Amino acid sequence: MSDYSEQWQVILARHAKGRRLLILHLVLAPALVFIAGYVIGRVIGSDPVWFYVAAFVFWITLLMVLIQRFEPYACPQCGTKVYPSGAVSMLPLPCSKCGLTLPIPRRN
Repeated sequence: MSDYSEQWQVILARHAKGRRLLILHLVLAPALVFIAGYVIGRVIGSDPVWFYVAAFVFWITLLMVLIQRFEPYACPQCGTKVYPSGAVSMLPLPCSKCGLTLPIPRRN
């Protein structure tokens, strides 16, 4: 039986990329929306409330897409979709179909 170490490295790298994208989205997107709204408000001459409503809807939609895109992973052994254990550890759960678990990293 193989240990699937290369596949686990790809899975963990994907989770790290997803967490970075979520943090950037949560921090930078509201600032960019405020700046764009300020510029549009100066050009139009009034406060564009419609812009803030549309930007909020877009922000929430993109947040949902990022969460759904990077949260689950495919089990390297059987291909079943598995979700991480939660916000605290972000370590993958054992596969419900075959029971494959993430190997514990060894420290040198």
